Amino acid sequence: MDAEADHPLALLLGVGKQNAPPWSPGPDPRSAQLPLIGQAWVLIVLVAAYLLAVAIGPRLMEKRQAWNVNRAMQIYNCGMTLLSLYMAVELPMSGFSNNQAVSCAPIGHDLAPSDYRVARVIWLYFFSKIIEFADTIFMIVRKKNSQVTFLHVYHHASITVVWWAVARWMPGGSSSYEPVLNCVVHVFMYAYYFLASLGDWIKPYLWWKCYLTQLQMVQFATLILHSGLIAALNCGYPRNFAIFVMLYMLSFLLLFYSFYNKCYSSCQSRHLVSAPTAARSTDNSYKNK
Repeated sequence: MDAEADHPLALLLGVGKQNAPPWSPGPDPRSAQLPLIGQAWVLIVLVAAYLLAVAIGPRLMEKRQAWNVNRAMQIYNCGMTLLSLYMAVELPMSGFSNNQAVSCAPIGHDLAPSDYRVARVIWLYFFSKIIEFADTIFMIVRKKNSQVTFLHVYHHASITVVWWAVARWMPGGSSSYEPVLNCVVHVFMYAYYFLASLGDWIKPYLWWKCYLTQLQMVQFATLILHSGLIAALNCGYPRNFAIFVMLYMLSFLLLFYSFYNKCYSSCQSRHLVSAPTAARSTDNSYKNK
């Protein structure tokens, strides 16, 4: 995409020519050379392929036996736990090395090594959202179609596009805040999925499933408040995008709250939830990120 083609979306996000670094609305130079950032069509193809798999995958599996992918899922969940842990540590470390404020930090115009360090981790966070398409593929090939709901697909498809935009135009400043929280949540969540796949013997130790959903809702509420603070302070971070994040996180908070009320009226019922059910329970497999 050239700069002119990029301009409408860049302007919508608040990184238009009037209030952004000189290189806007083209890619930020700190991330411009990273894979997928300069080729929006590749991202479109990947997201379209994901949506196509959601649409036709269950039909292709309808008359086939469910695949046994337990070992693959164990490797995947273990790998995602470690990747999330790495990003949860590296993002604040790179931010501290760049002297970023926690409350509100502008994207910045500097091209110091520390700025490139932040941009690389934000790009890795975006790329992890593409990797997470595997969550849905596992559900489809295991014929767990009840888990592939609107919230699940909405989350995976939209979050990938959103973080492509962040990695392309805003790989710095307060963009680091949301990934840190999300990666912390993912460490516990993917670790839970890994443990749940080990067998029935571990069921009695997995009573804390409902607390994961509570943690996710706390994450969304925190991001809503933080985005509101950024919008109010107007510190140089795109205000339009901060407002968008508020509304985006609000949609997840409402959807997760509805799910929680449906499945966990009280954590006192946690012992009634079996580990296999908890491991991939309907909408709670939605990870926001």
